Amino acid sequence: KDSKQTITKPPREEGEAPQQEEITFTSKELLALQMLFLLVDRKDRGFIDVQDLIAWSAEEGEPVQVREAQMCLDAVDFDLDKRIGFEDYLHFAARSKDRYLVA
Repeated sequence: KDSKQTITKPPREEGEAPQQEEITFTSKELLALQMLFLLVDRKDRGFIDVQDLIAWSAEEGEPVQVREAQMCLDAVDFDLDKRIGFEDYLHFAARSKDRYLVA
């Protein structure tokens, strides 16, 4: 069964209007996304920050510098609050769904 979630996409630039975007994932996809999110959000705070990205990448054997982690965060941070919440993560996953998610 598919789970549908409508998310308001915040403006990426000043003056741009927010947009409604319907994102559809299967239950399996949502579970996989939640598990992946929690791999990085080990403190279970509900968000991922630059330090989480640095720690996770080092544990995975691919250490990154602060600048690289910040660039990754900026690419996924749709609401521009300087951290990746699960909703930000869903937006990112939706953009990449056809390439990376397998049902």
